[in-house]
Amino acid sequence: MTDSTKGYIAAFTYAFIIGLSFMFIKIALEYSNALDVLAHRFTLSCLCTSIPILIGKIKFDISMKDIVKLIIPLSFLLPVAFFLLQTLSLQLIPSSEAGIIAAMIPIFAIVFAYFILGEKINYKQGFFVLLSVSGVIFISVMKGINIVHFSVLGTLLFLASTMSSALYNVLTRKYVHGYTVYNFTFVMTVVGCVVFNVAAIVQHLYLGTWSIAGYFAPFAEWNFALSIIYLGVPASFMTGFLINYALSKIEAGKMSIFNNLCVVIAIVAGAVFLNEAIYWYHIVGAIVVTTGVFGVNMFGKKDVETEVEFEVEAEEEYQLASCRMYL
Repeated sequence: MTDSTKGYIAAFTYAFIIGLSFMFIKIALEYSNALDVLAHRFTLSCLCTSIPILIGKIKFDISMKDIVKLIIPLSFLLPVAFFLLQTLSLQLIPSSEAGIIAAMIPIFAIVFAYFILGEKINYKQGFFVLLSVSGVIFISVMKGINIVHFSVLGTLLFLASTMSSALYNVLTRKYVHGYTVYNFTFVMTVVGCVVFNVAAIVQHLYLGTWSIAGYFAPFAEWNFALSIIYLGVPASFMTGFLINYALSKIEAGKMSIFNNLCVVIAIVAGAVFLNEAIYWYHIVGAIVVTTGVFGVNMFGKKDVETEVEFEVEAEEEYQLASCRMYL
């Protein structure tokens, strides 16, 4: 199996897990607020990521200088800025509008990759990128946008969140080399855990609702506990690993197009598990998005070896096995 094939498998798995995560976020928010959900999911993710390092299965060998100068700044793009800006914006704008803006991630990524990495796409790829984006926009428009609730601030916040995701894809591919995927993901989850827990606690103190018992009270509900387990382990820990692994194997623009596939998976999951209705425009949009995703990668130039290498092949296989073992 070639490196590019492994990258595509990682990218598709990432999209599948994230697509399902929307359903679990919706369930978790029935029992707690957005910041608490983020704090709990990254706490669990941090604990899971720490286990292989604490028991000596994986060696942590990133210097504090590199953590402070490179990895922490990148971590503030994803997961911190992306999730925080997204959470704040969704309190101000409807999900249909958010879907349209989120579809812009591949376009931002391609623009950033062109200027920062020198990555280029051909006309066929450009067509399929726009095709995929149009599929998401079509679904969102058909669902309807409530102009009455239009918010400039909410739109700008969500736009900033999509740009942070796209920029993270590009900068990770450019600057993060010489580190193992696992170690890099570990630092990301620690940063997310610290930032979101501090933010959640500050919010409770401001509102006068802080208590340790109250903070963890939602876990008494089985549905909330299961949702946090999914969001903390596969949807945070594993996807952090997968996105970093995929970016070490395929171009940033190609990776970003898989974000649109998340929309399709989320629609299917909502219909199957939450009995949400699927209309004809969902099916048409899903076909368009999927066609665009495969078209971008099918008509791209053959992947070649790049200077961005996270680890040697043997180490990759070992860490993939370790990742599966702890999920």
